Amino acid sequence: GLLDLALLSTVPPHPDIDSEFVHEEPLFLVTRNVAGVAPRAVPLSELATFALVIPRRPNAFRVLVEDALAKLGLPPRIAMEADGVDAILGLVADGVGSAVLGAAAVATAVVPGRYTINPIGAPGLSTRIHLATSSQRPTTQAQRALMTLIRATLPEALDPSHRHGTPRHPDTCP
Repeated sequence: GLLDLALLSTVPPHPDIDSEFVHEEPLFLVTRNVAGVAPRAVPLSELATFALVIPRRPNAFRVLVEDALAKLGLPPRIAMEADGVDAILGLVADGVGSAVLGAAAVATAVVPGRYTINPIGAPGLSTRIHLATSSQRPTTQAQRALMTLIRATLPEALDPSHRHGTPRHPDTCP
């Protein structure tokens, strides 16, 4: 009953939480920029060959990656566990491994040009983002107004080509 409003990935059914699907965000293999190496589509099966910097369980992104690879009979290669996007991106920039994140997470990084965003394909990975509220109490007028704003702006806010700019190719980084 303490939740006012939240954006969540992969919401399991729970009697105390009302959730509404608002957006599907594609996920990418985020690697450290290397001069002369262009972004490329990475087949899902090849994701298992990358050393990953990944959150600890039960993080929704980790579960998504592990489940997708398990369906192919492949285990992930975990280089290091780290919680928090900034920590993960810092480890990727230091060359510890690669990460699976949304493009907006990289575009809002302090130095987005340190990373290359590689699409994951055949099949791709994505996360379903839900707007969650408490089912234990009615929503307020302020919450409803914010929910309307989130529904209207979230897809564009998560699309780095519209709002944040696309991270640069390694050859153009300072």
